[in-house]
Amino acid sequence: MKKDTAVAIFIGFIIGGLAAFGVIYLPSLLSRVFRTNDQVTVPAPTPPVSISATALSLDITEPEDNSVILTDKTTIKGKIQPESAKLIIVDTNNESVAVSANNLGEFSEEVSLDEGINPISVSAYDDNGNRETKTVTLFYTAEKL
Repeated sequence: MKKDTAVAIFIGFIIGGLAAFGVIYLPSLLSRVFRTNDQVTVPAPTPPVSISATALSLDITEPEDNSVILTDKTTIKGKIQPESAKLIIVDTNNESVAVSANNLGEFSEEVSLDEGINPISVSAYDDNGNRETKTVTLFYTAEKL
């Protein structure tokens, strides 16, 4: 065997031995070197969200959801508590109308309808940042049923 071949085999054994050492022992050595504190920090629990005593209560009383309407206008009626809440009605054309409730919390607003499906949303807001939204879907047809 030539001297160059013997040196190449010897170098191959050394490189192979180092690679085997690295694969077998290096992970455990690194975990010892980079071991951090075994303490685990648990974040403080977030406090539960409290519902204020003046939570919104929004009801749409007329018309009923999924009603068929035979005129191009209808009146949205409902009730809100507290009465100081601000109301916004958004119609099919994304036009919004601010509505005021009376002293009993009742509101009423006429909206225009397009032929076909008309989702009408009523949103109530109070001074505490609470919000509630209800939607009624109305079907307007000009044809006689």
